[in-house]
Amino acid sequence: MLAAFNTGDVEEACAVAHPDVEFVAIAEGVTGPLPEGHKGLREWFRATANTWKSLDATTSEESEIGDWFVVSGRTRAIARGTDQELEWPWTAVGRVEGGLITKFGIYLSRDEALRAIESD
Repeated sequence: MLAAFNTGDVEEACAVAHPDVEFVAIAEGVTGPLPEGHKGLREWFRATANTWKSLDATTSEESEIGDWFVVSGRTRAIARGTDQELEWPWTAVGRVEGGLITKFGIYLSRDEALRAIESD
């Protein structure tokens, strides 16, 4: 999913995600709630491409908690229109079933991401 995000390849993201994938993305703070499934992934990628001139997410830590994966990292981006450079931390959590991501969330803090796992 991270490789697909970095290259803007929504087809690759859909290939690794269940058609009904449930997800939460940081972008929803700007876009509002996104639909579930591949439709939501497509809207998320479109919103990201419209907002950022360039975007690079790198990982710093990977682990597993039960049947969840947890990946933390940082994103560096340049905003469209203003060329403002920004950087922020994130933590992604997800569950894989049958070889596809069925639940996925990206949060601005590890604590917030772990709370999402606990509430599921």
